[in-house]
Amino acid sequence: MKLLCLHGFMGSPEDWAPCLEALAEPAFTPPLPGHGGGPVGDSLPTDAARFLSDWLDPCDAKPLLAGYSLGGRFALEMAIAEPQAFSGLVLLGASPGIADEERRIERRVLDRERALRLREDPTAFLKAWYRMPLFGDLAASPGFGNLLRRRLEHDPEELAHALEIYSPGRVPCRTSALAGLPLPVLYLYGSQDPVYSALAPGLRRASPDMRVQVLEGAGHALLEQQPLALAGQLRNFINNLERRQAAINAQRRA
Repeated sequence: MKLLCLHGFMGSPEDWAPCLEALAEPAFTPPLPGHGGGPVGDSLPTDAARFLSDWLDPCDAKPLLAGYSLGGRFALEMAIAEPQAFSGLVLLGASPGIADEERRIERRVLDRERALRLREDPTAFLKAWYRMPLFGDLAASPGFGNLLRRRLEHDPEELAHALEIYSPGRVPCRTSALAGLPLPVLYLYGSQDPVYSALAPGLRRASPDMRVQVLEGAGHALLEQQPLALAGQLRNFINNLERRQAAINAQRRA
């Protein structure tokens, strides 16, 4: 099954490589706007619509759409816009949005402040970013230095602009839309990620049909911390999708 895989904020297509190598399925991993994939536009929903038209080939079989963090928010917008275009949706540590208006305002202000710090000193910003509790012990991992080098290859001005425009405080809350999607959804989060662990029970209540799974031994950086376990979860999900499609095809032939 073909996959369309989207990376997170400050990330790159390379972030998916260890997981996809283990999974051994054909995949497209395009860069997001502001990360080598063209300029940032005026909103995440607008840019997601443009991204959808750029990367979805109507002649191909329906891909499985997967997105990590910011890439997951892009993927969710794309799936809401054209659910019939995809065989399924996988969200990795991706927020469906902030419902409370006061918290939305606070997040917009916070992300403007973060963007200012990113413009002033990218290295200091990165080190502070990855010390946030949701990343667990990522900063102590052997590959952390290489991760920082990859992040510093980006244009800090473009990243700062993306941080402001794509702030969760500027995007509508999509919890209800996620719960109502007419396609299979897998939601994954790390056991050491306190933010997204707290979101999981609400997502289960909102959509009992959605598969909500935890990856043990990982914080928010699922692609970095548990690529093989992630590949295993994706393999199981793909197998279920293929069995589901085979049953539908058999029913149509009957």
